[in-house]
Amino acid sequence: MEYSVYNKITGEIIRTGICPVSMFLSIESTLPLEECIINKRGNDVTEKISNGKIVSISKDEINLKTYNERKNLFPKLDMNLPLTKIDKQITDFFVDCLPDIKQWKKDNYTQLRKQAYPSIGEYLDTQVKINSRDLFRKQEGQKQLQTYIEACLQVKENYPKMEKE
Repeated sequence: MEYSVYNKITGEIIRTGICPVSMFLSIESTLPLEECIINKRGNDVTEKISNGKIVSISKDEINLKTYNERKNLFPKLDMNLPLTKIDKQITDFFVDCLPDIKQWKKDNYTQLRKQAYPSIGEYLDTQVKINSRDLFRKQEGQKQLQTYIEACLQVKENYPKMEKE
C-alpha cells in the first residue's frame, strides 16, 4: 500500500512510502498528534494534502518552500566577479525562489563582507613591509596598505550595514 504522511495544519507532505496493508495501522498509531497518514502517495515537492485529498501546490508555494529550506544556508560565492554576477550566483543558489535579493543581501551583509574582504594575510604583509628597515619596502608597504584599505571600503560600500530600526 502506498501512503503519505502529512502535517494536519499545513497539508505539507512530510514523507511517502510503500508498506504492507498490515503495517499501515501501526504507522498511523506511531505518528505525532500534528501528523496524519493517507493511503495515497503524493509528491512532497509539488503536492500537499487538502481535505483528505492530494492537490497540486502553486509555483509560489513551491518557491517559498524551497526558500525556507535554504534561507539559513549560505551560497559559496566568487567575490572576484562583478556584483551583477554575484547576484546571479545568489539567485541561482535559491533556484529563483528568493523573494527579494536586496533584502537578503541586507540581512546577510556580515557573511557577504566576510567573503569579500581581502585576506588578513595581505594586511600583515603590509605591516611587515612598513616596519622593515628597507626604505623601498616601507614605500611598497604603504602603497599596499592603501590598496588594502580601499578594497575594504569598497566591500563596505558593496554590502552596507543593515540600518537599525
